[in-house]
Amino acid sequence: MESHGILKILKSTNPVIHTTVGYPGSIHDARVLRLSGLYELAENEQILRGPTCNINGTEIRPLLAGDSAYPLANCLVKPYPDRGGLTPERRKFNIQFSALRSVVERAFGTLKARWRIALKKVEEKTSTLKRL
Repeated sequence: MESHGILKILKSTNPVIHTTVGYPGSIHDARVLRLSGLYELAENEQILRGPTCNINGTEIRPLLAGDSAYPLANCLVKPYPDRGGLTPERRKFNIQFSALRSVVERAFGTLKARWRIALKKVEEKTSTLKRL
């Protein structure tokens, strides 16, 4: 029996704007991101172009938020590695970033609550499943 991972992209207001499914659960999340095609689209600024936000005179476009396992990229923000020597500013960033990531976890919780089937493993060979 196979388990499958889900890559999910959300807006700050919580609607899902992209979902990728079908990769085995054993594949690393960062690899799923690259295989999904979403990473290339974001890096080439074909998506996530706006709306922008001006922060201290710098226009910031939408970014993907990943955990520490993701590679740092122009289109992706992740927490600072904490090896015991973070500055107070970086520690504060990590705390706020963690709060952002909990929004994603709550969205997954909502998905699982609304779609109880998402809690179950697919007991069918993926090759025989119909495309949605």
